[in-house]
Amino acid sequence: MTILWTEKYRPKNLSEVLSQDRPIKEALDFVSSFKKGKALLFAGQPGTGKTLAAELIAKEKNCQLVGVNASDKRSAGEIEAAFSEVTKNKPLFWNGRIILIDEVDGIAPVDRGAAAAIAKVIKESAYPVILVANDAYAPKLKDLRKYCKIIKFAKVHALSIAKKLREIAALEGIKIGPEIAPALAKWSSGDMRSALIDFQVVSAGKQEVVQEDMEILGYRERLADVFGVLPSVFFSGSMAAGRKAIGDSDKDADEIFWWAETNIPKVFKESEGLAAAYDLLAKADILRGRVQKQQNWRFRAYMSDMLAGISVCAKANRSFVMFQPPDRFIQMGATKAERAGMAELGRKLGRALHCSSETVRKDYLPYLRVAAGKDEKFLDSIGISEEEKELF
Repeated sequence: MTILWTEKYRPKNLSEVLSQDRPIKEALDFVSSFKKGKALLFAGQPGTGKTLAAELIAKEKNCQLVGVNASDKRSAGEIEAAFSEVTKNKPLFWNGRIILIDEVDGIAPVDRGAAAAIAKVIKESAYPVILVANDAYAPKLKDLRKYCKIIKFAKVHALSIAKKLREIAALEGIKIGPEIAPALAKWSSGDMRSALIDFQVVSAGKQEVVQEDMEILGYRERLADVFGVLPSVFFSGSMAAGRKAIGDSDKDADEIFWWAETNIPKVFKESEGLAAAYDLLAKADILRGRVQKQQNWRFRAYMSDMLAGISVCAKANRSFVMFQPPDRFIQMGATKAERAGMAELGRKLGRALHCSSETVRKDYLPYLRVAAGKDEKFLDSIGISEEEKELF
C-alpha cells in the first residue's frame, strides 16, 4: 500500500514545522501561562501547520489532546457532549489536556448554538483550548473572537518548501532537475501539504522528474519578467490584469514595488495622475511594513492590489516609456563585491572573537577601527590581509 508522503514526512516535533517559529513560540507561552476563560485561535491558509502545531504542542507538554472537528459537530448538544467531562477532570497518565476544535469557521451561520457552546467550553475549561480556522475574521466567529488570542500562521516560505522537497527527493532516491522543487513550491502558494501531494503525484513510479512531468498537475511555466509586468501595472486599466501580471511574474512583489516607485514619474506627467499613483504606492508601502512587522503575509496580497490599482486610479502617459531599474538595485550591483568582502571579513573576525558576524559589525567594528588607527600592526596581529585592510 502506498503511504501518503504527507503522513510519511509529517513533522515529529515542533522544530520540524516550517516557517512558523513565531506563532509556535506565542502558543507555547500561552499554554505555559494558561488562564481560564481565554482560548487560542490559530488562523491561516490550509497547509501552514495549524492543526499539526496544536498536536505537537500537546506532545511536547505531555498533554492529552482531545479534539473535534466543528464542521462535523455542528450542534450545541454535540459539542457539549464531546467536552462536558474532559474540560474538568484530570487525566491519569498525562500532565493535563489540550482541547482542540478544528475548522471552527466551518460552523454554518444557522448553527448559532454551536458558537455559544464553544464559548461555554472556553469559559469553563480547566485546560487550554485551541480553535483552528482559515479566516479568524469570518463574520460567524465574531462572538468567539472576544474570548480568543489570535495567532496567525503565515504561508510557508517557498525556499523552505523547495529545500524540504529536495530532502525528500534524496530520501526517496528520486533525481530532480534544479527547477522542479522551486516550481512546485511556487505552485503550492505556501501550502506545504499541497506541495508534498503534488510532488508525490508527479514522481509516482519515476526515478527522475523533469519539467514535462509537471504537466500532469496542469502546470505551465507562467513567469514573466518585470518588463512584461509594468505595462499591465501602469497601462492596463484593469486591476485584474495588473494583479495577474504581478502574480505571474518571476519577481517578488517587493521588487515590483521598487520598479514602480522608480518609473512612476516617467509614466505620469500630469500632477493629478502623479499624485494618485503615489498615493496608492504609499498605501502599498504601509502594507509592506505590516508584512515585515507582523509577519502577516495576507498584507502582501493587499499590497499587490494597491500596485494593480495604479492603472485604474491614475491617468498614464501613453507615449513610449523606457523603464529604468531602481537606483538601489544598481547600487547593490555596483557594491556586490565590496559587500561580499565585508561579509567574509565579518565571518573571519567573528571566528576570532567567538561571536556572529552581525555582532562584529554592530558592536566590535567601531572599536577595532580605533585600535587599528592607534597601532598599525594591530590588523596584522589578528590575521587581516592587505585586501581586507582596505575594506576594514
